[in-house]
Amino acid sequence: METQSVLFTGIAGTDTRNVLRALRAEILRQHSDSHYRALADDPDHSIARVLVNQYCVEDGIADSVGMETFLTDDDKGRQRRRWKDSFFRTLEAINRDRPGIALVSSHLAFQRVSHIFSPLAWRFKIGALTAEQGQTEDAISLFRSLNPVCCVNLIDDIYSVKRRIKPGTVLRLREIITWRQIESFLTDLLAKSLFGADASFEDWPYEYSPVFAVKHPPLSLFRLLFRPNIPRVYACIPVSDPRKEAVRTGTARVEAFVRTLQSEFTVFSPLTIDEKPLELLPKAGDKTSIALDFSKGRWPPFFDDMLSSERPADYPIELNVDEISELSRQMSPGGKSEISRHVRERDYRLIDQADCLAVYRIMYKGSEPSSGMYAEVIYAKGRKPCYYVLDPSQGDSTEVKTLQAEPDVILVGEDGDTLPRLTEKLRNFRPKRRIDKVHFPS
Repeated sequence: METQSVLFTGIAGTDTRNVLRALRAEILRQHSDSHYRALADDPDHSIARVLVNQYCVEDGIADSVGMETFLTDDDKGRQRRRWKDSFFRTLEAINRDRPGIALVSSHLAFQRVSHIFSPLAWRFKIGALTAEQGQTEDAISLFRSLNPVCCVNLIDDIYSVKRRIKPGTVLRLREIITWRQIESFLTDLLAKSLFGADASFEDWPYEYSPVFAVKHPPLSLFRLLFRPNIPRVYACIPVSDPRKEAVRTGTARVEAFVRTLQSEFTVFSPLTIDEKPLELLPKAGDKTSIALDFSKGRWPPFFDDMLSSERPADYPIELNVDEISELSRQMSPGGKSEISRHVRERDYRLIDQADCLAVYRIMYKGSEPSSGMYAEVIYAKGRKPCYYVLDPSQGDSTEVKTLQAEPDVILVGEDGDTLPRLTEKLRNFRPKRRIDKVHFPS
């Protein structure tokens, strides 16, 4: 059986090891063979690992000298050799195990005391010790030797990342968010180097390097990788207004909408990354904390169905006020904060990765469109079909008619009527993008 590899990137503290374990369990759960399905609760079983196994490029470093020694090594030649040796150790393990699917994780950017460096900038001697006898390779060539079918960039809330990073490591929230952006950028560059010759690359630039939040359900990541003909839907939903309400009727309706989409489709949900509330936290004193709170904290994620191992007991998360202040202040008079800019660009990226938008109650406030949803629809207009779900009183809205473009669909009515109709419409949607990349072993 030929091994198929999927490369996962992401910064430290993203919970990658647990995420890939949850994905392995989902792969087993979805298998046609009942013997594999029975192992979904024990993905580390030797038989389960024959089907799907996970590997980490940095494990060789951690086992030999430790990551702290590697990161602080002033001998850059030795640092490069340690990374190369660890990479080859990973490659040897895959060739030895020969699983059907190899889930391989690697950092493309390392950070230590405000210094970021990447193996993608390195070259290595392969084989003989002298330049005359040996040959040199760069890290991209080494990654190519994995023969990956795509690169997935895993991301998480910066405060969750900060909580998981080794105690004593001094990393400000702003450094973490910048590091995350660089990792995503390097993933795109690596994908372009590995898959740029693919004819679909220009029309779907992120097809081989999707950004994926670890608070999504395992089934969503499974579908993204192994069910390419299932529509990928961006959930364009009201967030700011429902979370301000005293009663939870609005947030419950939004969550029900997202869960309805997730039951059948590959969904990119903005609820899986919730950093905007950092702007709302009290900034008196030296310390504050973010709790699970719709109105003044993190919109509680679907703990019962997500890749990440994070749980309610991990909250509240204590943070430094000065770190929040530098991210939440306006970057220019009357302008947006750094957090708001990141939120907007990340949501636009998720739209680019989707086939279409499911737009829920864009006129949530009744008189005018939600500003965030309006910006997302304008960004997608003419490029991605939009499926609007509207209250009965908003069916003739001039604002919505102005937004509508071919081949958009407007569904008017109560949720009990419109959501089944929306589901049926999306079932009949045929993505125009790529064909299979990963062949699921059955």
